[in-house]
Amino acid sequence: MENAKIAGLSISFQDGFAARLRRGYVIQVERFADIQDELHVLHQQHWLETEGHRHGVGMNPDYAKFLLRERQGSLLQFTLRKNGELVGNMRMYLNISIHTQTRYASEDTIFITLGHRGGMTVIALMRFAERCLLALGIREIRGNSKLVNNADVLMRRLDYTPVAIEFVKFFKD
Repeated sequence: MENAKIAGLSISFQDGFAARLRRGYVIQVERFADIQDELHVLHQQHWLETEGHRHGVGMNPDYAKFLLRERQGSLLQFTLRKNGELVGNMRMYLNISIHTQTRYASEDTIFITLGHRGGMTVIALMRFAERCLLALGIREIRGNSKLVNNADVLMRRLDYTPVAIEFVKFFKD
C-alpha cells in the first residue's frame, strides 16, 4: 500500500508492522484490497453467527467503500492465519473525535472461525492490534459486543470499560 493518512498521521505499509507468531498462528496487518475474497468468506460466517437481529436481511457489503476507506487511511485490517489459511480477522476504522480531537479506532468486526477459537488466540489478536494502533497515535479504542456471543467478557478481560448500551430497532419494508 502506498503511504496513507490515518487519522491525520502519515504511515507507510511498506514499513508495516512485524507479524507475530503465536502457537502456529500468524497475526499481522494485511491490505483489505489484497485479501477481499478471503475476507468475504469470513464475513459471511460472522454475519450468520451474529446478525440474527436483522430479521432476514441478507448481507450486502459495499466492498468498494471498504476499499475507499483503506485508500483514505481510515481502515486497518488485522488477520489471523494458520498454515496460510485466513481463520480470523479484526477490522478497525480510524478517525478523530469531533468532540475531543482525540485519534480513535472503532472495531468493525472481530471474528475467528469455530475450529480456531480458544487458547487465548483472540486476546493475542487484540493485543497485537492495540500495539499497532498505539504506534499510530491512536489513544482511544472502541469495541462492541453482540449479546449472542458475549464478547464483553473479552473486552473486560483486556481492561475495556463498558460505557454504553446500544439499542437497535429494525423496520421491515
